[in-house]
Amino acid sequence: MIPKLERHTANNRKNSLIILVALLIILLSFPSFCKLSLSTVHYNYEIFDYQTLVSKISLENIKAHVSYLSNLGSLVPGYFGNIEASQYIYDKFREFGLFNVSYDEFNLTVPIDYGAHLTILSRNGENKSIPLYIFWPNVVALGKTPADGIVGRLVYIGDGSLREMDSKPINGSIVLMNINSQYNWINAAKFGAKAVIFVQSQTTRQELAMKVLSVPFNFPRLLIKEDDANYLLLLLEKEQNLTVKLNANMKWETRIVRNVRGYIKGTMYPDKFFLITSRYDSFSYVPALNPAAQDSVSPAVLLEIARFFANNPPKYSAIFVAFAGTYFNLAGSRHFVKKYMIERYDTFGKNVVMVLNFDINAYGKNLAITSYQGDEGGIPAYIDISGFVKFENQVQKSIEERLGKLFSIDKSTMLPKMATVAGEGYGSNMGSFFPPLDHGSFSRISVPSLSWVTAHTMRVNYGTWQDTIEKINFENLKEQLEFLFSSFYTFLNTENIFPKIISPWTVTYGKIGQWIEVKIKIAEYKEGWYQPVPNAILAFKPENWFNNLNNPIYTIYVADKSGDVEIYGLSQGINARIEGYVIDSETGDIIYGPDKGKYAFRHFEEKLPGLFDLSLPRFIDLGYLTIFRCSSIVLFDLEDPYINSRPLVPTTLLVN
Repeated sequence: MIPKLERHTANNRKNSLIILVALLIILLSFPSFCKLSLSTVHYNYEIFDYQTLVSKISLENIKAHVSYLSNLGSLVPGYFGNIEASQYIYDKFREFGLFNVSYDEFNLTVPIDYGAHLTILSRNGENKSIPLYIFWPNVVALGKTPADGIVGRLVYIGDGSLREMDSKPINGSIVLMNINSQYNWINAAKFGAKAVIFVQSQTTRQELAMKVLSVPFNFPRLLIKEDDANYLLLLLEKEQNLTVKLNANMKWETRIVRNVRGYIKGTMYPDKFFLITSRYDSFSYVPALNPAAQDSVSPAVLLEIARFFANNPPKYSAIFVAFAGTYFNLAGSRHFVKKYMIERYDTFGKNVVMVLNFDINAYGKNLAITSYQGDEGGIPAYIDISGFVKFENQVQKSIEERLGKLFSIDKSTMLPKMATVAGEGYGSNMGSFFPPLDHGSFSRISVPSLSWVTAHTMRVNYGTWQDTIEKINFENLKEQLEFLFSSFYTFLNTENIFPKIISPWTVTYGKIGQWIEVKIKIAEYKEGWYQPVPNAILAFKPENWFNNLNNPIYTIYVADKSGDVEIYGLSQGINARIEGYVIDSETGDIIYGPDKGKYAFRHFEEKLPGLFDLSLPRFIDLGYLTIFRCSSIVLFDLEDPYINSRPLVPTTLLVN
């Protein structure tokens, strides 16, 4: 018989062993860099002549690039200006002497504005046509008119308040109203207006966001230039009963868009690469009007960094990539990751040391270094950059000492968990506007990656026609550029930074926040089972607080002949909206919509697994997304059409 004391000790040992095993499981599941980030390691590295380095930065070159890019027309993917921008970047890479300059093409479905105009139907037959510009679709609803247009009385309603509309003939009319009117345009639709035309004036992105809904309300919303609006207002003073015809044509089209890349060979480690990346495309609430000057700053800086390194080759090789489709759920960088980092891991991907992404502008002077992805919320990124975090802090101190100034580099956190997953001090505090950041596509497969972002800015002109070069204060870029150039130069010229400071990585799957590939079949239930709907539209949007408040973009996928849609590069565990539709190509009306009835296929409504569940699959078949033949009916005042009620419209998914 075991003595009582010994039996108690044995039980303690057994309990201790259980606790130890549990702790080991947790530590093995938890990102190892969370432990390492508390290290006090001090790295020895070469301190460079940063004064000479920053003197080689040409702000004039950056201004010239911004001037050119912001005068191309719309930089929204699929539009002519976007194609011209990719050609410009390609040509500049070649001019600077980069090697293997190439395009990397992929498909993206976007709303193309084929033109809109308002025709004044004069009694004497001398009709005058005025150009208009179409707003971004409400989910998939384009707001186009029939080919022969719509006719109605033109009525000016000011800011669209009930007081302004009192006693005015709204029903059956085409209304003209001020842009700074919040959601009042819905009042006009509620009282029977056929369409609304907003008068262009000084405004904000928040105001324009209120003109795009998260329900597929097929209602024409257009913009008129201020001078043309003043002409109409003068006519209305002379003739109150003014009849007009509105024609608006917008189509969903799958267009080829292009990433652009170029290569600089390293002098000491030619087979190891840093990826230096930025997006070059933009978004606009009125896609045909998109000067995008602030959005052109990042690609302009990418070109200047490429020029600099072409003239001053670093020890490690550098691959410069300008991404398209960033505002469409990181479409361009997801394509790059799948094609090169995953499918060509052995020949290319494993040789990538780190991704240095940036999204900077001249709204402010401060930078933030962040692991936050922007497009899919605060999903953790399983990347081991603990050594780099400590090293970067040392580099910042060296830069400040050599340049004789302190830089305001934000490494605090608004979302505390982001500080733990990216390394000590690296959070997501970039202020009130969180842009989608392309490093997120890389972090989903565990590639060491971060973004340098202009911090604490509202980006008030983002997505507006006001984002012109005249409004840019280029002086705000100086300190950002000094720190960015000095940091990147140090990283690419520090001997043995890989693997001494930045650890080797392998493609990993199976944790929350990591890469998944989803397959969905859009189908209609008929004849006793689910029948695929060829060429149906799938509307996809990550759901988080940023996207709900700031981002009206649904990424659109077109099903193949079998009704299948494949989406790659999503984050495991994201909360997402997913809806299926068929659109009448002539009228823009929805003729098939989400089936919420008894035949709705429920397989995809899965529960969120444990945070450290290692058995999650990379490939997920969500089964049938059911749609049915339908017509539209609009019911007002049942719920806030911008926030929306989750149970019915739209479908909310946890993608696991």
